[in-house]
Amino acid sequence: MDELKAKHKKELKTFDGEKRTALKKIKGTAGKGKKGKEALGKAEVEWNRKQEEILERHTNECSTLSSTTSTTTSDSTDTNTNTTQQQTDKQSRTQHNLQKTQKKQAEREKKLARESQLLDEAQNAGPSARDVELSQIRELYLCALQLEVEEVAADGNCLYRAVAVQFNRSSGGGGGYSEMRELCAETLFSNREEYAPFAELDDEGGAISTFDGYIEKVRNSSEWGGHLELSALAVGLKRTIVVYSADAPPLQIEGGDSEGECGEKDVIRLSFHRNYYALGEHYNCVVSVE
Repeated sequence: MDELKAKHKKELKTFDGEKRTALKKIKGTAGKGKKGKEALGKAEVEWNRKQEEILERHTNECSTLSSTTSTTTSDSTDTNTNTTQQQTDKQSRTQHNLQKTQKKQAEREKKLARESQLLDEAQNAGPSARDVELSQIRELYLCALQLEVEEVAADGNCLYRAVAVQFNRSSGGGGGYSEMRELCAETLFSNREEYAPFAELDDEGGAISTFDGYIEKVRNSSEWGGHLELSALAVGLKRTIVVYSADAPPLQIEGGDSEGECGEKDVIRLSFHRNYYALGEHYNCVVSVE
């Protein structure tokens, strides 16, 4: 029994480490918004379910071993009264464990039935908002230009990731989203008189209540970027950035030099989505289908 309990303790310790690692990963990728909290909550429910199953198995293993030991002891003492009592206890435990297992199984079946119902409702509801929006962008602008949307990761850095991918392909560079954040922050800093009036600052005296705080957020956080950051990136890269969306004409932000030498192949093309992910607004690359 001591060996079995030690094995169970080690297994629970390993499980706890895996759980903490998985939840930490979700916290780092899902963001801090409402949808991020929902994703974290669902993950915690699933991990708790797994933990309950492990604990139930441990209980059954201990009960089985205890029953076997009790039966052996009873046989060795050859006491009919004790043997009868042990058998009764064993039957009671077995019945109790069976009832618990049946209850768990019924709960799982109920959950699966609900998930199946939700899936059927989603399938019968027609195209999702994401599919409709993506189809509109393609039909309005991309198909005629032989362009297509290329997905980038949704982790708060999507704007900077998409710009980095496009810029690297045309320039042969190798920088990532962190380099784009740094360039954007430096451009905002160098042109603060032009950009500061348009920065969304925290009126309650938070971390971004000043323009310098806003710049630091751009440089070192995973907060989404918007029109102000697009403008700064266009200037910093000396490129024209075009953004396609379903609810507005293409947004063209000029960032070429004064002689207008930014060629067509150097244009950075992005798509803006309001319904691509449940977490909120998202940017993707727009690339040639050739």
